[in-house]
Amino acid sequence: MKTPVILAFVFLALFLLPLVTVLGETSSTYTIQIGSDGSATWTVSQTLEVNSSVETLQTLQNRITSLVDSAEIATGRNMVATVDSLTFTRPANSSYIQAEYVFEWENFSEVEKTRIVIGDVFLVPNFFDQLYGDGEVYMTYPSNYVVDTVQPAPFMRNDSIQTLEWLGTKDLENGGRIVLEQESAAPSFIDTLGANGFLILGLIAIAACSSVGFYLFGHHRKKKVDASEPGKLTNLPVMEDDEQKTVKLLQSSGGTLRQSAIIDKFGFSKAKASQLLAVLERKGVVRRYKKGRDKIVVLNEQANGENS
Repeated sequence: MKTPVILAFVFLALFLLPLVTVLGETSSTYTIQIGSDGSATWTVSQTLEVNSSVETLQTLQNRITSLVDSAEIATGRNMVATVDSLTFTRPANSSYIQAEYVFEWENFSEVEKTRIVIGDVFLVPNFFDQLYGDGEVYMTYPSNYVVDTVQPAPFMRNDSIQTLEWLGTKDLENGGRIVLEQESAAPSFIDTLGANGFLILGLIAIAACSSVGFYLFGHHRKKKVDASEPGKLTNLPVMEDDEQKTVKLLQSSGGTLRQSAIIDKFGFSKAKASQLLAVLERKGVVRRYKKGRDKIVVLNEQANGENS
């Protein structure tokens, strides 16, 4: 009977030991959110017993001011810290309370052009003891920065959410140094022009010279054509009009042809052939007379002689 009782007692002791540790001692967590201007938003969380003494807003401000004054002396940077909030929460039916302190710390980090350097404030002796002692430390940084250096190595590092985690504060107090490097942004249009100014100017100059050259060449060719004698365009085919072709056909046929033969020869429509021959009649070049359903076209002797 004694063995089961002893085992039950040991199991109960092991089960209750973590709870006693949590409720009997202060448990702190530090979350430090780094800003791109070097500032930091601190959030300190504590789990306290219900009957524990708690901070007031004034005592918290005094604690933070004292720490910042020491850090200002150690780093040589002007610093200001302002408490944003002090809240206490007690879960239902619990024997502990959750405290959360939030304060803003200006010039917490050193900004060097595209870099943020963090860690010189931790050179203040007993830095975290001046806050709330040992505890886990979470540090987050801006999304447009990447970690270049981190000492000491964190317990956990998640670059996708820009977070570093240490399980205790002692590592940072022994010489922590975190260097963040700003990611290079895509060059703007003005930056591109500045970096490639000579190349762009050279291309513009080449394009301008080419345009002037084409213009002068085209203008010179046009002047050469304009300078030739009017009416003497060489190497151009001589085009015969329909009247000339009709007269030559009549001459080669002995001066007489049916109108239908002229239509068949040149592929004229009946209307066009009739109109063409009517013009020649008015000019006295030909004469026509009806024969059956067709007409006979006769080349006048005078016209025949002039065109022979």
